[in-house]
Amino acid sequence: MEDPEILLIGNSMLYTRIDIDELREISGKRISWLTKSGGASACWYLYLKNIITESGAQPAHTVIFFRDTVLTSPAYRTTGQYGDYLKRIQSKDEPVIKQVLASNHLPALGLSAKIQSFYEIDSQPRVFQSSVHDLALDITKINLPKKARKDDMNNRFSVDNLRHDLALENVGYSTPRTSRNETHNFSADPDTSFLPHILELSQNLKTNLIFYQVKNTLERKEHPLPADYTSYLVDLKNYLQAQNALTLEEEAGGIPPSWFAEGDHISKNHRIEYTRLFWNKIKGSLLVTK
Repeated sequence: MEDPEILLIGNSMLYTRIDIDELREISGKRISWLTKSGGASACWYLYLKNIITESGAQPAHTVIFFRDTVLTSPAYRTTGQYGDYLKRIQSKDEPVIKQVLASNHLPALGLSAKIQSFYEIDSQPRVFQSSVHDLALDITKINLPKKARKDDMNNRFSVDNLRHDLALENVGYSTPRTSRNETHNFSADPDTSFLPHILELSQNLKTNLIFYQVKNTLERKEHPLPADYTSYLVDLKNYLQAQNALTLEEEAGGIPPSWFAEGDHISKNHRIEYTRLFWNKIKGSLLVTK
């Protein structure tokens, strides 16, 4: 399978906005995505470490969709059903996961004994890459040819038909102040945040990293924002700029209100139109082509 020229990473803020077939057609680029409803910084760190790096893929550009303070809210969506998903994409030893979650007073993740045993992930580190590949293939459609299964694996994180997931992911987003139940004081401490580790992985991959900010309801409607949230965004973007990572903002004013479905999600009927807006916004920033 060819390396993607562009890799998209995110949660429902990604897959309810982008029609990937349309994006491939209008861009003429090889594009893949990793997206899961409720995914946040811990998930995106594991995507880069255990799927992209381990697979040997080298995307020329990586675009991470984010909203509010999710990039520096390490404990967000790491327990319950979300923690179960993260267990499936972690390796045997995850020191960064352990350290960052411990700093937020949460237990580290751990693969279930059944999965570890079946895929022999415990055996030795060099087995891990092929074990993850086998695990990923095994959850795709077994009756498909190998190439089709690989293509299906690329798209398996998209769960567009789970409407309850869309509503669930909007819970707590009524205002930026309550979106994470965490402080809005920006911190780039690698002991307490996955963001520095995401940046390090992207540097190792030599990928052009772009953070694409999706606007929440208050930002779209130009309501007054809490001072601490505004200050947080300034600090975040200054930090990313210092790390040679580009931040682009969704042009909320150019999105008709009728395009939205639940909360901040774009209706399926308008995703092709949104995808064209997105490509026009981002294409000038793609300066390197593999």
